[in-house]
Amino acid sequence: MTSRSRIVPVVLVVLIAGLMAAGVSTALGRRRDAPRALDPSMAAVVAELEAFVESTRGLRFREPVKVSVLGDAAFRRALSGGEPLKALDADVEAGVLRALGLVDPTDDLDAAGALDGDSVAGFYDTDTKELVVRGGRLTPFVRQVVVHELTHALDDQHFDLDPDLADDDAALAFDALVEGDAVTVERRYVESLSAAERREAEAEEDATFAGADVGDVPGIYLDLGDFPYVDGPDLVAALLAAGGLARLDAAFRSPPTTSAEVLHPARYLAGRGRARVPEVRAGGRVVDEGVVGEYVLRLMLGESWPDDQAGRAAEGWAGDSYVAWRTGKRMCVRATVVMDSDVEAAELVTGLRKWAADHPGANVEPAPAAVTFLRCA
Repeated sequence: MTSRSRIVPVVLVVLIAGLMAAGVSTALGRRRDAPRALDPSMAAVVAELEAFVESTRGLRFREPVKVSVLGDAAFRRALSGGEPLKALDADVEAGVLRALGLVDPTDDLDAAGALDGDSVAGFYDTDTKELVVRGGRLTPFVRQVVVHELTHALDDQHFDLDPDLADDDAALAFDALVEGDAVTVERRYVESLSAAERREAEAEEDATFAGADVGDVPGIYLDLGDFPYVDGPDLVAALLAAGGLARLDAAFRSPPTTSAEVLHPARYLAGRGRARVPEVRAGGRVVDEGVVGEYVLRLMLGESWPDDQAGRAAEGWAGDSYVAWRTGKRMCVRATVVMDSDVEAAELVTGLRKWAADHPGANVEPAPAAVTFLRCA
């Protein structure tokens, strides 16, 4: 059971099953109160917004969407009516992140597992089919958020927004497609507003979320949470340019499975998929396994290199696999990354060696068109 959240100004994240699931998916339980019926004037405006979303997205709603527009206190109660999904093993996840150099032992990982009511503008629950938005009335900004969530509802009625995904990189890529679509429709709605309404919406957003505090959330979680909203719209733009709304619909039926396909839409459009990765050897009983992905690899390298250099070193990612095991109190992670060419593998080796120099206990082993790295921490 998941929900799709429109969160500003940055996306808070929650730990869900797997290593590093993208933070735009939050699990909300069924203990919320039933949604309140909109008054006739609000219902009329929502109907207009539904028509805009249908026209822009090229799809029709198959059934009515349950919409609640709640004041701050009621919205917070609705948001807290469920609990975030617990990680399969939070200690394992923290250990893997620590081994990758993406969190420090002193980081407060609990801060990443809590939804901050100050930072959530709205959500659509794919289980209850309920759309809830913060706002006492349908101001330009609240309408903007309703459009975003209605796009999720419309997509959910035509496609499966809660699929079984192979790994965390696939989850991150799918979230980028879903949020990229909603952000694209939302932006077009904002563009349809008058200049005065756009200024009002921007001012309300700034004022409403000025108190949001994400200071205790480790940067890795903010980066993962931002990715679908920042990079997803570029993927959607590439899909629309390649084949219009029909190509976007096709992507929902056969979505990208790697963050590399989001970062480089031409890769997805060409149907390149993932390269085969040799089996990765563990040095103990495996407690976790999965895929790092190009985006997280970039973030790893960015701990030691400027972002542009880290991006270039990770570009050319074709596939990877990692395993994790414990050695005493330390977590060990070994990953093999396959690149598109020997040249790109050599550049990644350079980047990983720089990363290893900054992260004690790391080792880098080059291979033709691939590289394996190991770290215990």
